Amino acid sequence: MNKTSKMRNYKQKLALVCLIILCSYMSLKTVSKADSIYFDNWYSDAYYVLYWSQAPKVFITNLSGAINIVPYVNSAVNKWSNAGISSSVTTALSNANIRFYGGTRSELISIGFYYTVEDLGKASFDSYNYVTTANSYYDIYELTAASASVCSEAGSKLYANVALHEYGHALGWGGHSAYFENDVMYPYLTEANSSLTIRDINQLLQVYNAMN
Repeated sequence: MNKTSKMRNYKQKLALVCLIILCSYMSLKTVSKADSIYFDNWYSDAYYVLYWSQAPKVFITNLSGAINIVPYVNSAVNKWSNAGISSSVTTALSNANIRFYGGTRSELISIGFYYTVEDLGKASFDSYNYVTTANSYYDIYELTAASASVCSEAGSKLYANVALHEYGHALGWGGHSAYFENDVMYPYLTEANSSLTIRDINQLLQVYNAMN
């Protein structure tokens, strides 16, 4: 091996070591920051919550003419963004972090959602990474992919409310509001569940403020 080759190998090894050190530093910095988190507000019946490290983009798909979910998802994006948790709609599937579907229950089941006859909407955390535990009790995960849906059987009077609820899950709301029937994130929705409450907002906002 000539001198030039040795020098090239040395530089490559040095660059790799520096990269490993940098990644370790960033990981330790994130965990150190997260370990100091204490949540004053907790309104969920679950012991976990998720967040996006960067504002996600949602792609909307109507599986058929049974329901046009576009205006309801747009409204949900705006309401959650106005509450301090930013996201946006994209027309390019390749740019999407969240996929939101509208269709009949059978159509949504056919693409992988688990619906029962009582369900009006569904959401799933498709890809995520554990970050830390806050309050020595609540697990925090970073989201990297999610999906959500509203079924046509929910009825037109509930489309907007169900979309707002399911989009809250897609943004990281784990579980449901434990005790407050007027919360959007309450498990059983009526026409009255149309506006985000301070509890709906604070449950997620405290996490985004702490982690981003």
